[in-house]
Amino acid sequence: MKSAKKVALFLPHLGRGGVSKQMLLLADAFNVNNTCVDILTFEENSTKACLSLISEGINVKTLKKEPYTGVIARLLRHYFSQLPLLFKPFICPLRPCKAQFYLKSLQQYLDHHNPDILYSAQPHCNIVAVIAKRLAGVETKLILTERTAISRDIESRMHKFRWRYIAAVMRRFYPEADSVISVSRCVQEDLAQLLAPMKANLGTIYNPIVVEHVRVNMSAPLTHPLTDHAEYKLVVASGRLVEQKNYPLLLHAFALASQERKLKLIILGEGGLKRSIQTLAQQLAVEDDLILPGHLLNPYPIMRQSDVIVMTSLWEGMPNVLLEAMACGCKTVALDCPCGPREILDHGKYGSLLPLATNARQLAEVILAEVERSHDESAQLQHLQKFSLENSIQQHIDLYDQLLASG
Repeated sequence: MKSAKKVALFLPHLGRGGVSKQMLLLADAFNVNNTCVDILTFEENSTKACLSLISEGINVKTLKKEPYTGVIARLLRHYFSQLPLLFKPFICPLRPCKAQFYLKSLQQYLDHHNPDILYSAQPHCNIVAVIAKRLAGVETKLILTERTAISRDIESRMHKFRWRYIAAVMRRFYPEADSVISVSRCVQEDLAQLLAPMKANLGTIYNPIVVEHVRVNMSAPLTHPLTDHAEYKLVVASGRLVEQKNYPLLLHAFALASQERKLKLIILGEGGLKRSIQTLAQQLAVEDDLILPGHLLNPYPIMRQSDVIVMTSLWEGMPNVLLEAMACGCKTVALDCPCGPREILDHGKYGSLLPLATNARQLAEVILAEVERSHDESAQLQHLQKFSLENSIQQHIDLYDQLLASG
């Protein structure tokens, strides 16, 4: 099967988030398939920190920042007729998106290298990628990716001026892409509603999980001591310490469950709500049973030790934590939020799927039932083949072969 000769991935940063993780998996797979891969990024510090995670043969290029006046002049010169649309989200915000400062550098890259395929992720980067391709005038096929329930994500960011107007810009520019790929069917449906009445070439390719990698790494020594584990049951959650993850509900449920059974709770991740989570734990008198180890490069040994992994997010896209938990052979509890849990757990067949309106008492009861329940992990490991890296990569290869064949 013929594959593209050169693929470029436009990423805002190579940090610890799920977007970077999945895109790096994609880059690795393209690299193995004898495709030249460039990663285009603009966060120099996070890029340096992640270089050790990038496979040999993949080129990392840090784009150059353009002065704000240059960005504005470029948009006014080439998109003057679109000024009413672009003004509020791109031109006048006090804190404009970082991606727009790299429009010129991305355009120059496309001019010089003319890759067969350009991937982009996240709304502002996607819009910049569309504009850069048009200004460069190249034949590069552009694939935009959406990785979360975008309508909920935008709603949560309304306090940021530029996000209030981004949906209209997405409707204008997304249809210019050759394909717009979502990480779950739910995300695709959500995006289609947001873009309506505009039409775009929408599709779904699931986030992959490399089960073998997880299984190998879950046997590594624990990086955090879990003393006397036999005396308690271990509840684990994983994700950034942000409002989206809905940790107050988890803490209230954990406090109620702890009245019935000796438990400990580990929340893996970092974020701005750490202090408020600690304060709430103190108010609920469970601070001695809460462990916040921060971000771990290898969380799988702790996940493997868990008696249940709980996800209380208000929205997602295709939550990696559920895929990783299942790969570790763990029991899982998740709220049926948009988007991802229902598709991953197959409507509750492979884990407890609770209504989004579940309260703390109801969640506590499920946690108590799950920590005591016996568990056969073989069925869920078989189910994970649906989300294998091989399946995901083959769909990507089929997609860009199709796009390249279309001329």
